[in-house]
Amino acid sequence: MKIPVITWMFMAMLFSSSTSDPSFTLILLPDTQTYAEEHPEILNAQTGWIARHAGDVAFVLQQGDLTDDNTTDQWENVAAAFSVLDGKVDYAFAPGNHDMGDSGRANIR
Repeated sequence: MKIPVITWMFMAMLFSSSTSDPSFTLILLPDTQTYAEEHPEILNAQTGWIARHAGDVAFVLQQGDLTDDNTTDQWENVAAAFSVLDGKVDYAFAPGNHDMGDSGRANIR
């Protein structure tokens, strides 16, 4: 049986805690595509909040579909929003079907 990578990441964070309190905060950001396309200020507000609270956050996982149409403008919005987390909190993202394919027509399955 193949175990998903996210399961391994969760287990590693759970069992590698060096404190007596095993609790941690994991932030999940699902489908940011509409924010990247139409409301980058919302995505910036989300990542800005995370950056300001980075000391309380163990990890951020964006769960796919960062962009809506795989366009340069949308990728620039995503890059700008996530760059505020650099060096403050670990994060990863999982590109989705809207992040692949020809710009303006992305939505391959």
